Amino acid sequence: MPPASGEAGGRPGDAMNRRFTFEGRDYDVDTISPEARALLQALSFVQERLQELTSQQALLTRARNGYILDLKTEIEAREGAKVDVSALLVSE
Repeated sequence: MPPASGEAGGRPGDAMNRRFTFEGRDYDVDTISPEARALLQALSFVQERLQELTSQQALLTRARNGYILDLKTEIEAREGAKVDVSALLVSE
């Protein structure tokens, strides 16, 4: 089973990862209730999805900043004037 509260490693279904740590205490997945197992599985899904979305946000932020800089270059080439786009850029 997956980590709870980000305290243990491994992937769901790993034979060697049948334990997890929650609030400083170790648990064996095979000994928790079916309800707790379902909650652990839901938690794992949410954690994985949050990580995917965080990665996607970083990628989209980079793309956004690239488009802003390309726009700046295009405007400056056409108009011959400097353009300040620093307020539009987002740091990662």
